[in-house]
Amino acid sequence: MLQKVDKLVVWCYYYLDGNPPDAMKITALALQKYGAEHIILSIGLWGPNNTVMDATMLQQGIQSAQQGGIPNMWVTPSTLMDGSHWQVLANLWK
Repeated sequence: MLQKVDKLVVWCYYYLDGNPPDAMKITALALQKYGAEHIILSIGLWGPNNTVMDATMLQQGIQSAQQGGIPNMWVTPSTLMDGSHWQVLANLWK
Protein backbone atom coordinates (compact mmCIF):
# COMPACT_ATOMS: atom_id res chain seq x y z
CA MET A 1 0.00 0.00 0.00
CA LEU A 2 2.88 2.40 0.64
CA GLN A 3 3.50 2.46 -3.10
CA LYS A 4 0.16 4.26 -3.46
CA VAL A 5 -0.07 6.33 -0.25
CA ASP A 6 2.40 8.41 1.71
CA LYS A 7 1.33 7.29 5.22
CA LEU A 8 -0.54 4.46 6.90
CA VAL A 9 -2.60 4.87 10.07
CA VAL A 10 -2.22 1.74 12.18
CA TRP A 11 -4.72 1.17 14.96
CA CYS A 12 -3.09 0.19 18.24
CA TYR A 13 -5.96 0.19 20.71
CA TYR A 14 -4.11 -1.45 23.56
CA TYR A 15 -6.51 -0.33 26.29
CA LEU A 16 -9.55 -1.72 24.50
CA ASP A 17 -7.73 -5.03 24.05
CA GLY A 18 -6.64 -5.14 27.70
CA ASN A 19 -2.94 -4.78 26.87
CA PRO A 20 -0.45 -2.58 28.72
CA PRO A 21 0.85 0.64 27.13
CA ASP A 22 4.13 -1.21 26.38
CA ALA A 23 2.26 -2.79 23.47
CA MET A 24 2.86 0.45 21.57
CA LYS A 25 6.62 -0.09 21.66
CA ILE A 26 6.31 -3.64 20.36
CA THR A 27 4.04 -2.46 17.55
CA ALA A 28 6.29 0.49 16.74
CA LEU A 29 9.37 -1.71 16.54
CA ALA A 30 7.57 -4.12 14.21
CA LEU A 31 6.55 -1.24 11.92
CA GLN A 32 10.04 0.28 11.72
CA LYS A 33 10.79 -1.73 8.59
CA TYR A 34 8.28 0.44 6.68
CA GLY A 35 9.95 3.68 7.76
CA ALA A 36 8.82 5.71 10.74
CA GLU A 37 7.96 8.62 8.46
CA HIS A 38 5.29 6.47 6.77
CA ILE A 39 3.49 5.28 9.91
CA ILE A 40 0.98 7.00 12.19
CA LEU A 41 0.00 5.00 15.27
CA SER A 42 -3.57 5.57 16.35
CA ILE A 43 -4.34 5.33 20.07
CA GLY A 44 -7.99 4.70 20.81
CA LEU A 45 -9.29 6.03 24.11
CA TRP A 46 -12.08 3.46 24.20
CA GLY A 47 -11.89 0.79 26.84
CA PRO A 48 -13.76 -2.32 27.86
CA ASN A 49 -17.25 -1.86 29.30
CA ASN A 50 -17.55 1.73 28.04
CA THR A 51 -14.55 2.97 30.01
CA VAL A 52 -12.15 5.67 28.84
CA MET A 53 -8.38 5.40 29.03
CA ASP A 54 -6.95 7.70 31.67
CA ALA A 55 -4.34 10.34 30.88
CA THR A 56 -1.49 8.46 32.54
CA MET A 57 -2.06 5.43 30.36
CA LEU A 58 -2.23 7.67 27.28
CA GLN A 59 1.09 9.25 28.20
CA GLN A 60 2.69 5.84 28.75
CA GLY A 61 1.43 4.63 25.38
CA ILE A 62 2.75 7.66 23.51
CA GLN A 63 6.12 7.41 25.21
CA SER A 64 6.24 3.69 24.49
CA ALA A 65 5.63 4.27 20.78
CA GLN A 66 8.30 6.95 20.73
CA GLN A 67 10.75 4.52 22.36
CA GLY A 68 9.90 2.11 19.56
CA GLY A 69 10.85 4.75 17.00
CA ILE A 70 7.46 5.94 15.74
CA PRO A 71 6.92 9.63 16.55
CA ASN A 72 3.62 10.18 14.71
CA MET A 73 0.50 9.64 16.84
CA TRP A 74 -3.20 10.00 16.37
CA VAL A 75 -5.45 10.04 19.46
CA THR A 76 -9.08 9.20 18.86
CA PRO A 77 -11.83 10.12 19.50
CA SER A 78 -11.27 13.67 20.63
CA THR A 79 -14.77 13.67 22.14
CA LEU A 80 -13.48 11.38 24.93
CA MET A 81 -10.55 13.63 25.77
CA ASP A 82 -10.76 15.73 28.91
CA GLY A 83 -8.39 18.35 30.25
CA SER A 84 -5.96 15.77 31.59
CA HIS A 85 -5.60 14.13 28.15
CA TRP A 86 -4.96 17.51 26.52
CA GLN A 87 -2.40 18.31 29.21
CA VAL A 88 -0.50 15.10 28.40
CA LEU A 89 -0.27 16.16 24.75
CA ALA A 90 0.80 19.67 25.71
CA ASN A 91 3.52 18.32 28.03
CA LEU A 92 4.86 15.80 25.52
CA TRP A 93 4.70 18.00 22.42
CA LYS A 94 5.63 21.43 23.68
